[in-house]
Amino acid sequence: METIHPWETAAGLKARRAQLELLAQDDGAVGEFAKEVIAGRARYRDVLYSSILDDRHIAQALDTVDAWTRLPPEERETMIADADTAAAQLIAELNGLAPEPEPPIDHDYDGPPETYLSDDW
Repeated sequence: METIHPWETAAGLKARRAQLELLAQDDGAVGEFAKEVIAGRARYRDVLYSSILDDRHIAQALDTVDAWTRLPPEERETMIADADTAAAQLIAELNGLAPEPEPPIDHDYDGPPETYLSDDW
């Protein structure tokens, strides 16, 4: 049985979109890249194959790798074992930030608009 990565599920893809929308608010290289992905002119994984990041972002990434390699092996193993749970939590948090899509409008409906007002309005 093939395991589906949490980011490849419907919830994961929705969370990735919310993450890109947040990143697109940045005026720097990361924001520009996120805007390109949202517009469909780039793929999310293109960041691995291009040099869109400035030296500051590259240094941050290298610092993160260095911090990972300095961790005791037991702590790395624990983090690896907890990765699916951590990904699921992040996906849920990002989806909590994303607005729900508007339902489609039924243009063929000719009746009065539905109202959901309570009697004590």
